[in-house]
Amino acid sequence: MSISHGQIVRVLMRERVRLLAFIQVLVFDSHTAEDVLQDISALAITKSHEINSEQHLLLWLRQSARYKAMNLRSKHQPHLFDSRVLDLIESDWSMHENAGSSEIMQALEKCLGGLSPYARSVIDSRYRDGQTGENLAQAVGRKIGSVYVQLSRIHRNLADCVRTRLAEDQADA
Repeated sequence: MSISHGQIVRVLMRERVRLLAFIQVLVFDSHTAEDVLQDISALAITKSHEINSEQHLLLWLRQSARYKAMNLRSKHQPHLFDSRVLDLIESDWSMHENAGSSEIMQALEKCLGGLSPYARSVIDSRYRDGQTGENLAQAVGRKIGSVYVQLSRIHRNLADCVRTRLAEDQADA
């Protein structure tokens, strides 16, 4: 039984950040990574008859991303990783993929709720509204360097908070 187009879209939406991060590790450029993700997403829809489950889809997406990235890099960049390194990256990625993304998102939502109003507005402006660091600096009347330092601190605090919440959830289980 093949996977439906709706299931593919739901998986792509749910796993978008992880897939994009995986691809970016391979191509070293966020714009190229986005292009690769779009290409393999469209291809997944057209090849849905060959994919029979969400797990199969995730494996198929990673493998397709790997081939697409290698093809792009062979045309535009020297090979930075050989196939053994790519195998290790994919293997490691698969191990971490088992961590429940819904638990991570729930922890992140709670942690976002604990931010100061200023920190939350900075995060919302940057990620929800898509403002660049430069535009954000102009909007809040600060130097771009201080905005990046602030974003870095917020990211670090959120990462620590998420790790703590996940550890607490595992201890309670």
